[in-house]
Amino acid sequence: MEVSEQMNNILCQRIGIYARLSVRNTEREEMSIENQLLLVGQYLDQHTECQQRKVYVDYGYSGANFQRPEFQQMIEDCRLGLLDAVIAKDLSRLGREHLQLGWYLEYFFPVNNVRVITVTDHYDSARLTEQMLIVGLKNLLNEWYAVDTGYKVRLAKRQQREQGNFIGAKAPYGYRICYRNGKRVLEPDQTFSVLTNIQNMRRAGQSSVQIANKLNEDHIATPEIYRRTGILRIPQDQTTDKWSGAMVRGVWNHKHIACCSNTSGDNDTA
Repeated sequence: MEVSEQMNNILCQRIGIYARLSVRNTEREEMSIENQLLLVGQYLDQHTECQQRKVYVDYGYSGANFQRPEFQQMIEDCRLGLLDAVIAKDLSRLGREHLQLGWYLEYFFPVNNVRVITVTDHYDSARLTEQMLIVGLKNLLNEWYAVDTGYKVRLAKRQQREQGNFIGAKAPYGYRICYRNGKRVLEPDQTFSVLTNIQNMRRAGQSSVQIANKLNEDHIATPEIYRRTGILRIPQDQTTDKWSGAMVRGVWNHKHIACCSNTSGDNDTA
């Protein structure tokens, strides 16, 4: 189907342009927000004189999640009659879960008199009779892609853990991330002594608030202050953030710290 065929009936309509990029980094460069908008913009520039365009962009959202803020805003604008057509690079930008996407394509958009066009799929809701089977198949493939990608990410993380790699974004309090023998591992840093004191006070039956008060008396920098400055002890004449019970619990409840504590015989979950 020629592009001109697809666009010849949407001249001067109010058009919503939708782009989405997943939270994962597995999408190819041509899927970037900039490239999506460029492709759709060129598409419209060549085949319509309409200047009533509104752009909706969701960055960092999976296609399996339909509660994306800009997608929902576009849906609301359709419901209010503010859009006559919605255009995206391809169907997977709208969503990757075929039942939910099917509901929008087959019910919501038709009921609200909104035409849907995707550029690279050559999908046009005005020509549904000859495209329904193809769209259904594309939706199924998109959903499979989302599930398969999620599985591969989880599998890769599990394999990294089994090989002895630390896969967290930040090291827990008391440790730093380093690379040894090709592995990303944790090793104690200068806050490890503070972590040991926290664990000892906890084993002695002190509450998180009591431990926080002791740390403040000793002028120990909070985890955030230490992360920013690298200073372990704050000079007495300086005013800074104070430890709280919640901060202490955040330290001992970190899954890595909790695992190490439980391994050593500390099962206190208070």
